[in-house]
Amino acid sequence: MRIFSRSRLAWGKAFTVLLAVVLLPLPFLSLSSSGALAFENEPDGFRDIEWGTRIADLPNMELRRVYDNGVAIYTRKGENLYLKKVGSIAKIRLRNIKYFFYNDKFFKVVIEYDDSKANEIRRVLDFKYGNPSGRNARRDSFIASDNSHWNGKKVDIDFIHLTEDNSGQSTDIGISKYIDDCDVKIEGKAKIISCTKYIYTPIDEMIHAPSMMKAPEEKPKGGK
Repeated sequence: MRIFSRSRLAWGKAFTVLLAVVLLPLPFLSLSSSGALAFENEPDGFRDIEWGTRIADLPNMELRRVYDNGVAIYTRKGENLYLKKVGSIAKIRLRNIKYFFYNDKFFKVVIEYDDSKANEIRRVLDFKYGNPSGRNARRDSFIASDNSHWNGKKVDIDFIHLTEDNSGQSTDIGISKYIDDCDVKIEGKAKIISCTKYIYTPIDEMIHAPSMMKAPEEKPKGGK
C-alpha cells in the first residue's frame, strides 16, 4: 500500500507538471494574436511618395482644395491612372487619385474608380494585404454596401463600395460620412461611392484628436 501511494503521488505530480507545460503558453498565444495590429506588406507610402513627405519636395502637385482644419488636397500632373497588373488581375483604370497633406506633410491618398471596378480593386487588396481586419456589409432597400478595412501599425486601408437610394428619404443614410474624401457619383436616384483610402495614422490622429497635441509652452514673464 505504501508503494502504491508513492507511485500514485509521483504520477499525480508528473501529470500536474505536464498539464502546466501544455496550458501555460496558451494565454500568451491568445494575447499575442489578439493584440496584433498589422497586415501583410504594410506600405510606407503610395507609389513613389513616402508618408510625411513635404509638399515643397513634390513639384508636380496641383492644389485642389483646402479645408478649414488645414488639410489640403492635391492631384499630380501627368498621373498614371492605371493600377498595374497584380497576380492574375489585369491592370485597372482609375478615375482619380487625390493626395492629402496636413501641415504640408503627406498623410493620406484616395483612389477613385468606377463602380464596375470595385470587385477587382477588392481582389487586389486581398492579394496584396491578406484578409481584412474587419468588414461591414449591408444590403436593404436603401443601401448596398461592402466596406472593408485593414488596420496596420501605422497605416490603415479602407475599401468603400456604397450605393444609396434616397427615394423618399430626406437625408443621406451613409454617404455623408465619406463625402469629404470620396467623390459621389449620381445615377438616377442613386448615389454611389467607390474608393479606397490609404491613411498614415500618426499624422491623421493629430487632426482628429487635437487634445493629443502638445500645447505651446507659455513663456515666463520677465523674459526668463
